[in-house]
Amino acid sequence: MIPVEIYSIVYYFILSTIILLGIFPLFVKPNLESFPTINLKVTSVLLVLTTILFIGLRDPFGNWRYLGDTSQYTNVFFNFIDDPIYGIKSDYGFYLLMLFSKEYLNIYIFYVVCALLYVIPIYLVCKKYLDKYSLFAFIMFVSSMSFWSFGINGVRNGLATSIFLLGIYFYEKKWLMYSFIILSLSFHKSMILPFLAFLIAMKATNTIFLIRIWIVLVIVSYVFGSQVETFMSDFLLNSQILEDKRVDTYFSDEIDGEFIDRRYRLDLIIYSGIAILLAYYYKYKKGFNDIFYNRIVNTYIIANAIWVLLIYAAFTNRIAYLSWFIMPLVLVYPLIKNENLVKKQNLFIGLLVLGSLTFTLLIFFK
Repeated sequence: MIPVEIYSIVYYFILSTIILLGIFPLFVKPNLESFPTINLKVTSVLLVLTTILFIGLRDPFGNWRYLGDTSQYTNVFFNFIDDPIYGIKSDYGFYLLMLFSKEYLNIYIFYVVCALLYVIPIYLVCKKYLDKYSLFAFIMFVSSMSFWSFGINGVRNGLATSIFLLGIYFYEKKWLMYSFIILSLSFHKSMILPFLAFLIAMKATNTIFLIRIWIVLVIVSYVFGSQVETFMSDFLLNSQILEDKRVDTYFSDEIDGEFIDRRYRLDLIIYSGIAILLAYYYKYKKGFNDIFYNRIVNTYIIANAIWVLLIYAAFTNRIAYLSWFIMPLVLVYPLIKNENLVKKQNLFIGLLVLGSLTFTLLIFFK
């Protein structure tokens, strides 16, 4: 058993080692066609197993300082889940999953099931849309800044986004796609944001126009941040859209006796903007045109624009994740679909992967 104090450190060490060894050929091979098939297959298997096992086999009673809300979920599992009132008003899909697990499984298997539901849909989406080279998209997912956190801390959010991605997996079968997307809402109500963005993106197809709106909102949020935050908090707290007592914590200056630093996060704006900048480059400078990609990009921009208005929220990363969870597809999908999109394609993909992994490690070890 890995001590809980170093559990995440060991995870990142193993993850980084697998990724770096797996992508090394990107820097020495001339093109993707010459990338060793053995690397593609073995690295994919190792990453799937590593993420599932580390997320699923973590200590259910581990200290919150190291494993986030894991112990809180464990407490609910043992002490509150039998009370039907607990799951009636919110997140009833997750409630039923936990209730079933307590009845027929145990806390350890419950977390393994959650890990499977979290990781497998991501792998399936990457495999379907990028086939042989799905590894690079999958790496972008598991090396992203929020992947580990939403596997062990914001579990409901993480599961909800993966179920949403499972809906995208069935993009050609609309009834299945929308069924899974609606199911994701039952795991976390916040999925209403990407769902609405996804619906709007079906009609709002002018990416340039959406990018301009995003830029304007970035400026508005910076200049009129406090006014926007007050309006949004009043709207959400007084409306019936999110009838959940947890909503008020997003706009509180103090939670559990601790001061919350709510400020304009320029670093996260830049992080989000990189995907938008590359999407603009792919679409308008290189002429990449793909119906599926266009909708994914527009969904990302719309959802991220809403987060920009809520950037002063206490848990701003959780709101941002409602767009970030599709960022890997925005970044690498065109590169793999069109081998002539950029010069030195292998190197460009390799640098994207290294950038993602490096940024994540810097955030974790800061």
